[in-house]
Amino acid sequence: MNAPRLVVDDISVLRVNTPRPVLNQISLAFASHELVSICGHNGAGKTTLARTLLGLCPVAKGEITLNGHPLHNAPRGQIQMVFQPPSAQLIGQTIFEELAVTALQRNPSLTRTQLEPFVQDCALRVGLRAPIHADVHALSGGELQRLCLAQALASQASVLVLDEALSSLDPATRTSLRRELRDLTVSHGMTILMITHDMEDVLVADRVVVLDLGEVRLDASPRDFFYDEAGQASPCSVLGFHPPYLVEAAITANQKWGAALKPLTEEQYVEELSHVPVP
Repeated sequence: MNAPRLVVDDISVLRVNTPRPVLNQISLAFASHELVSICGHNGAGKTTLARTLLGLCPVAKGEITLNGHPLHNAPRGQIQMVFQPPSAQLIGQTIFEELAVTALQRNPSLTRTQLEPFVQDCALRVGLRAPIHADVHALSGGELQRLCLAQALASQASVLVLDEALSSLDPATRTSLRRELRDLTVSHGMTILMITHDMEDVLVADRVVVLDLGEVRLDASPRDFFYDEAGQASPCSVLGFHPPYLVEAAITANQKWGAALKPLTEEQYVEELSHVPVP
């Protein structure tokens, strides 16, 4: 892993009139070029963690640092969040207005002549192909999510947090946006934290972090999360999650033919299966 960009060091977050900490002694480190899925059942503390990273929840204990600086001293806008629904964070009337306002917050000296190509480039980089002067209220759910991703580019944020941001989209759009997120970590070196219940999201991640009752239960690679060792139940199953179809198919093949498949993509599944001697 690259040097940590965002470090959560032994933090605890309390809620008034709640005896147990909402987050209890959480320690995590996230690097550039990294896509991390953060999972957990209802009440695990996922959204509280996201809000704490944005500075919206006070930390009772511990410290969060960004690029080596305490979070409260870090430059504003370095951590951006995509909400569900995305319309909750929109303030402009058009795509251009939405992205131009964000860009001007970072660099007020930009002229209209400079803004037009900048906005267009941000939109195209995340696959948003609607005209930049289109009304944001006429955009589809997938286009709105791409607009929020384009906002993160326009803000020059280094960390992007998505809180169930893909959950209401159709499967094809979710698949496409997962690719866009993966590309942002590669092309822009972003750190992307994807809070999710969808195990398909975990397949595209570099790491999966599982929270339970405000504590970290697992921090592992997707393969170590989905696949067991020596016939033992996988962490995915032990922690009460249902694996995606691809993983189920690989596990079934392993049990049927004594194979050791551990694919995370369909291409890997086909490749690994081609080497299995099937009776």
